[in-house]
Formats: sequence, structure tokens, C-alpha cells
Amino acid sequence: MKRLLIIFCLAPALAIGSIEVQKAGTDKTGKYQSDGIFAGGFVQKALKIISIRHSRQKRTWDERLVFDYGSDENNTLRPGFFQVSHSDRSKTISIDLQETRLTDQARAQLLRHLKGSRLIKSVVFVNSKDDDDTALVLQARSTLEVEVFELPPSIGTPARLVIDLRESHQ
Repeated sequence: MKRLLIIFCLAPALAIGSIEVQKAGTDKTGKYQSDGIFAGGFVQKALKIISIRHSRQKRTWDERLVFDYGSDENNTLRPGFFQVSHSDRSKTISIDLQETRLTDQARAQLLRHLKGSRLIKSVVFVNSKDDDDTALVLQARSTLEVEVFELPPSIGTPARLVIDLRESHQ
């Protein structure tokens, strides 16, 4: 079901041309995409998103989502394999986190954070309770540009997936 949803969300982009697949870097570059796919991390078992943070730039209204990773055994050095697909035409951002469970706390944090979002209208969780993968789709209020990167753990901070969002200037 989740794979079909991601394809469905990208169908408008597929109809108008090729989709650029970009490897998510390990730091912020400032290179935003209006359509495309970011992929990164590496395949691991039994990961979980332990918290989700949200911030907003007051001057520009740009927004950031930070997914903090953890595992039952120890902290991971990198996020698990992920794919973030963005379709400007359908105003969706599909996030697929393989072998990664979203904790109830992280789910509640995301819902609470997005209530006040100027850029994101809603979120749909696609995964089933039996599945160790997490998939969610963000519905944007307007056309957005997206930048995705991962950050390694530092003292007191776990490995992170970062998704930066800003309104499209086209």
C-alpha cells in the first residue's frame, strides 16, 4: 500500500518529465528542489524515531522538521535508509523510513507541531502496525521547495534526518 501511495503522489511529476533523484548529503547546502527524490541513510534493523522537532524562521517562514533516530540496542551512527519524494504539482512530500518505527511520542509531536505550520496543511500516516517501515505523506498548503540531509550523532544528540521546507519562489 505504501509503495503505491508514493507512486500515486509522484504520478503528476512523472507525467510532465523526469524526476531527479538526489543523494541526501550530510550537511546543509542550501540547494532546494521543487520536484524530486532525496535518498540517504543505510539499511539497518530495528530503528525508531524517538522524537520529531519542528522550527520556523520568523523572518522567512521557512520550516524545518528534524527526525531523531534511536534503536533498542544503542544509538545509530546514521539514519536508516530513507526516501523523501516531493511533488510540487500535487503539493505532497512522501517520507519513507525503512526498518524504522515511529514511536507514539514522535507521532504525537509531529501532529502537535504541524497544527501551527504555515506550510503544511496535514499529515497522513500510511504504515500498518505490523510493519517496521514508516511512511507518511505531508500535504502542503502551497508549492514548496525542499532540501533533505542527514546529520551524524554528536554529544547528547542522536543521528538525524532533516527536512527543510520553504515556499516556492517561481
